[in-house]
Amino acid sequence: MRLRHLAALVASLLMLALVQTPSSEAAATRPVAITITKVRCVDDCRNEGLEAAGESAADFFAEVWIDGVDLPRTPRAPDDQELVEPFWPKGHDVPDTRTQVPISVQIWDWDTTSGHDNGDASPRNNDNNLDITVDLATGRWTGDVNWPQSCAIGDGNQDDDEDEPRVEICFDVSTDTTSGDADGDGLLDGWERNGYNDNADATIDVDLPRMGADPRHKDLFVEMDWVGNRVPTRAAVAEIRAAFAAAPENAGGVANPDGDRGITFHLDMGGLPDIDLREAGMPQGTCNDGVDNGGGDAIDGADVTDCFYRSGSVEDPPPGDCGDNTDNDNDGRPDALDPDCLVADDFGALARGNPLTGQGTTQVCGLNQAFFDIKNQFFDQARRFIFHYGISVAGAAGCTKGGQGRIGGGIFVDHNNSGRTIFHELGHNLDLHHGGVDENRCKPNHVSLMNYDHRPGVPRQGGGVILDFSPPRIALDGSDRGRAPLAPITENMLNENTIVDPRDTENRFIFVDATGAKAPHDLDANPDWNGDGDDPPFENPVIANVDTVGANGRPPRVPEHQHDRHAAGSG
Repeated sequence: MRLRHLAALVASLLMLALVQTPSSEAAATRPVAITITKVRCVDDCRNEGLEAAGESAADFFAEVWIDGVDLPRTPRAPDDQELVEPFWPKGHDVPDTRTQVPISVQIWDWDTTSGHDNGDASPRNNDNNLDITVDLATGRWTGDVNWPQSCAIGDGNQDDDEDEPRVEICFDVSTDTTSGDADGDGLLDGWERNGYNDNADATIDVDLPRMGADPRHKDLFVEMDWVGNRVPTRAAVAEIRAAFAAAPENAGGVANPDGDRGITFHLDMGGLPDIDLREAGMPQGTCNDGVDNGGGDAIDGADVTDCFYRSGSVEDPPPGDCGDNTDNDNDGRPDALDPDCLVADDFGALARGNPLTGQGTTQVCGLNQAFFDIKNQFFDQARRFIFHYGISVAGAAGCTKGGQGRIGGGIFVDHNNSGRTIFHELGHNLDLHHGGVDENRCKPNHVSLMNYDHRPGVPRQGGGVILDFSPPRIALDGSDRGRAPLAPITENMLNENTIVDPRDTENRFIFVDATGAKAPHDLDANPDWNGDGDDPPFENPVIANVDTVGANGRPPRVPEHQHDRHAAGSG
């Protein structure tokens, strides 16, 4: 069983001859990519089949041809695995005159002693290659499997010398970019355009287009289950949504292809209603419009009763009508049937968010086994590559955690029943640490919801808070942001003449001064490091342990700063 590059190349060229469009002049190009999401041994591959006796399990890699071009082979998957989910993207630019493009894939087991071994990924007899033809207008395919089938299994005819041990291969195709994910949100382009099929059948399991996904703009999908009345408010959800919508265009290091700022936040909490909402929708932007909307009290952030969240709250809100058994806006959908009455997004029949009951819900403390027991029961496995999954639940007896999110993972728990905690734990899911890239939880020069001192949000100079990562937005729409990284702070050489961020005229930062008091201070004002409350004159130098709740500490430290936005992505 040796490499059969020539046979695969000939097959690809034959397919190419059938689908190419003649052109008399050089043409522009367009990208085509296949991403291999899963490879699995169907026949035994441990000490037999793909592997010889004593060689353990397979060490998979793939060879790919697009439009007849033999691309560099993929990296090797981890050694000795019977199933891998490698997400190998292989892309190539083809002439934009082409309407259909052939793709061929071979799956191999790496073996330097006896030669690499080919697996059978073709359902056709006397063939081992997966061969498909992609329609560039739709991104869908025909061939050995037809869209929406996205997995193929070899036929493994043991009476045929040409058929090798069977493997399963699952894949997605992009006609947007050679990376397979044009906007860098972790959701493959084909999934966002046509939906995701988790297995070898012909059924779309996660209908991302109906859920509002866009391959040209980052999306973040979250499913959240809850216990009892431990649910976020609509204002908290709106604040989270606003924070992600205002994210820089290139958050995560990849620019949105549509050129717009932001990440679209999609929250599935089933059909959970809030009777304090209105069927015609609640007013928007009333906590940042410079108007005393209800009259007779305060304006925007100074209205401490109503405008806790500067983006998501409603100043002097009108009375709710989502529990009066009346179709108030005459749309045929009263109360909880009206999307405007929902705490989260309207996923309709596609919703999966659940209220939880049972003894297991009293045992959850962070991401412990009780959490995973609930996840395994209620979270649809087909959503695992697409949705983050969280639970809002009181901590078990003796639990001291306010919440927990897996760094770089897609799971979290909220014990505080707080929008701030949800946002913070999602930050961990997006690979953010408390100090940006480290675990210093209270760095004054890290103005972010990942900083423990920013509870329950980044304070605004006019009152209220925002939820945001570093650098925080100055304008609520994200068109202007603070500076990052901010300069390091040397705790035995603090200078009150140096302003932390002169351009940020809206946000505040928090530190412990030399008296041991912790309080917010304007980012664009001289910091009162020594806490004497009598400035000017501004002292230099001042010694204070600014990142602790205790009194002056020794030895002095240098809290470094790493901003969040380049590190944060979605998927």
